[in-house]
Amino acid sequence: MHDEWSEQRQRLIDSVNTTEVTLTVPAELHDHVREWAERHHVTLQDAFLAVIMNGLAYLEGKATLERLERADVPQAVLDELQKTLRQFMDASSAYASMRFKAYRLSQDNQALEMRESGLRAENAFLRRRLEIFREEEARLRQSLAVVERELAALKAAVPSPDPQVEPDRHGPAPAGRLRRFLNGLRHGAS
Repeated sequence: MHDEWSEQRQRLIDSVNTTEVTLTVPAELHDHVREWAERHHVTLQDAFLAVIMNGLAYLEGKATLERLERADVPQAVLDELQKTLRQFMDASSAYASMRFKAYRLSQDNQALEMRESGLRAENAFLRRRLEIFREEEARLRQSLAVVERELAALKAAVPSPDPQVEPDRHGPAPAGRLRRFLNGLRHGAS
């Protein structure tokens, strides 16, 4: 699944303009992201991409909150707004995470649908081959029945050898004479 996600992610990234960035991050953040990547079975790069995407919503919410704090707003309204904004930021992060998981699941689903389609086509092909083999078996059984009937008719038409009749004393059968003649030619040529 990791390879499928990597391919899908690459196609997704290739469809937009991207910029590669090298960052120095605190070790603690790196450890948290690495743990998240292991839990969700994604690469570290994909995990940082998800963190950046989710973190952006948080940063935008925090900037909005700071702008409101500098404005002339009563403290009670500001406290309620901060509470609501934090809930919104948490929900936004959760939504981004769910969207990421939904994307991965849709890719898995698509791969399974393709696999199912292939298996259905293979099954149809094998069923047709089985049908052909059964038809061929039926034809062979019919041919065998005809041959068995013809053999039975031939056996009935040819008289059985009479044990009272003596074998031919004029020498071997013509096939035997021909074989000896050919053997003589072979040995004489060598």
